[in-house]
Amino acid sequence: MNQHRKYVFTARVKQQPQPEARAISAYSQFRRPVYIFGKPVAKDIIFTNHRNIYKKKVENRQRLLMVKIPFINSFLEDGELIMLVTSGYAPLTRLERFLLRYLTVFQRRALFVFTNHRMLYIPTTFTYDYRYSIAEIRYADCHSIEVSGRSLFFIFHNGESQIFPYIGRMERRKLHSLLGELPVGENPSGTQNMTYLCAQCNTPIPQDSPACPNCRLQFWTAAEAGKKALLIPGGGYFYMGNTLYGVASAILEILLAVLLILSAVDMYHGLKGSVIAVTFLSMALAGLKAVTFFHAQELVQGCFPVMGRPSSVKPYRRMIYASTKGDLT
Repeated sequence: MNQHRKYVFTARVKQQPQPEARAISAYSQFRRPVYIFGKPVAKDIIFTNHRNIYKKKVENRQRLLMVKIPFINSFLEDGELIMLVTSGYAPLTRLERFLLRYLTVFQRRALFVFTNHRMLYIPTTFTYDYRYSIAEIRYADCHSIEVSGRSLFFIFHNGESQIFPYIGRMERRKLHSLLGELPVGENPSGTQNMTYLCAQCNTPIPQDSPACPNCRLQFWTAAEAGKKALLIPGGGYFYMGNTLYGVASAILEILLAVLLILSAVDMYHGLKGSVIAVTFLSMALAGLKAVTFFHAQELVQGCFPVMGRPSSVKPYRRMIYASTKGDLT
């Protein structure tokens, strides 16, 4: 029976056009992993659509996304193959879900790398540049993984969950078919949530840790972000290198503070209506400070290195063109 299946599979490959035939196997003729831009991939999966049919459009999209993750090899385990790369957004904070969703979400882009063992979550900049932060979710630790609407849901055995919104449109249908083939819930480990990895030494980082327990790489902390948000206009955002949020917050805070001072002067001189203006502006300034205080604290949690790129991590962008020269087609 197995021999018959093997014969049918081989015949089907020979009958297909050359590009489709090349996309069938995840291994070369020497039983070694196929590499794309120097990355080991399951080529029979990564370049096919939700019906497991090779599509040039899918291949082009996956190649464009893989160019954005030249660093990924240092995080892959032995025998780990990349099955799919997609774009999306980081989990929304409480303030973003209920108050700031469409004002801030464009600054929360991320990439997701699905392998045969786990999903790697990579927070990025607006242009999908690496921010030297990466986390993993192992399929074995999940009770279920679902794509609902435009969001990706990970439900863990302990009842906790992670939700990633606005998953790439081209990959949603592919994820529906791919999730059924993943080893979800098999031999779970002690970790029942998303775990961040050190960008410098690949060590798992305990939750809310200010530094890597192995190499002592320092991370941004929520306490420092909150302190700077209270003391400096836009300080919480400037602390984490988010210039856009910092400038917008600083302008609003300074404007409200100036108006509050002018209204306080009018109230001192007994100008009618100045009491209401002072009350309103005080509440507005306090509310803005509260929003930036809590929002900065939530955004900083992601094990981002304090000094930006770790000293031991190479500037991968310069390596992209060198890696493409060794690409197997």
